[in-house]
Amino acid sequence: MKAIDIANLFIVRHGEDEYLTNLKLNKLVYYAQVESLRSTGKVLFDEPVEAWEYGPVERSVYNVFRRYGKKQRVTNPAGTVNGEAVDGMVSKIVDEVAKYYGPLSAFDLVRFSHRPGSAWEKAFSPDADNEITPDMILSSTDGKERPNIERSLAWGIATAEREYPNALRMLEDS
Repeated sequence: MKAIDIANLFIVRHGEDEYLTNLKLNKLVYYAQVESLRSTGKVLFDEPVEAWEYGPVERSVYNVFRRYGKKQRVTNPAGTVNGEAVDGMVSKIVDEVAKYYGPLSAFDLVRFSHRPGSAWEKAFSPDADNEITPDMILSSTDGKERPNIERSLAWGIATAEREYPNALRMLEDS
């Protein structure tokens, strides 16, 4: 499989429920690679993952969806999802990653990918787009712990909506 196939699968299976930007999509595709390595010992796709300033990036996914800009929602897959290439394990991995990482904002995911012990931390250099290898992922904390939703922007917004039901509506009107 290719990284773009995984990105397309996220869009098709979870694009209605999640606000997928190029940045967020790249993080979800990365964590799908991590989940595959942790659960099966095999890579999900063969293209390299690179350590960019805002975290792990699959260059092919970035290039295909960069027309959406930084904040615009990615609404359509880049081509069709090859049903023959997508087996039950791939769908399970994508759904699992969407369940645990999907509710987080793109910048929650950036922050999570930058935590101490991450593969990104090991690979990142401000002057180069270094590869994050499968061995780096397996020797990192990535995939060993799930992100804490209670420390995320999504949790903060949900709490504000619950405790102050009109607060966000008032902000819309200002």
